[in-house]
Amino acid sequence: MGKETTLLLKWLPVTNYTKLVKEYNDLLDLRIAVASTRPQLTKKLKELDIVTNKHLDYVKGYIADKFGKATPPSYYADFGIEKTGKTYILSRDRTERERALKTLVTAINKYGFNSNTYGKTFWTDISTTYKEQNCATGVFKKKNISAGVS
Repeated sequence: MGKETTLLLKWLPVTNYTKLVKEYNDLLDLRIAVASTRPQLTKKLKELDIVTNKHLDYVKGYIADKFGKATPPSYYADFGIEKTGKTYILSRDRTERERALKTLVTAINKYGFNSNTYGKTFWTDISTTYKEQNCATGVFKKKNISAGVS
C-alpha cells in the first residue's frame, strides 16, 4: 500500500554493547544530578548577569576617560561589547556572553585597566564563574556516546 520501511540491524560485540550501556547510565546519572541543581545554576547566572550589566558601565567609563567621550563606541568591540538597539551591552545569549567576558578580560589587560577597581581581577572572577556555571547547566549536551558501530 505505502512505502515499505526496513530496519537494518548490525551485530554489536558484547564489549561494545556493555561499554555503550555503561556510558548511557553514567550520562543518565549525570543528567539527573545536573537537573536537580539546574535552578540554582540558572539563578547564579542571572545574578552574574545583573552584576555584569551594572559594572559594565564602569568599563565604558574607563574607555571614555582614556580615549575621550566621542570615541568609546569604536573601542567597544575590543571589549566584547555590542550594540543592541540603542545601547551597548554584552550579548544576552549565555554562550556569547561567556565569550564576550573572555574578550573583555583580554581588552582590560590590553588597554591598561588591570589595576582599576573593576579591572582584571574583578572581570576574571566574573568570567571564570560565568563559564563554570554556564558549562554546568549544559553539561549533558556536550557528552557524545558512540557505540563504535560503523
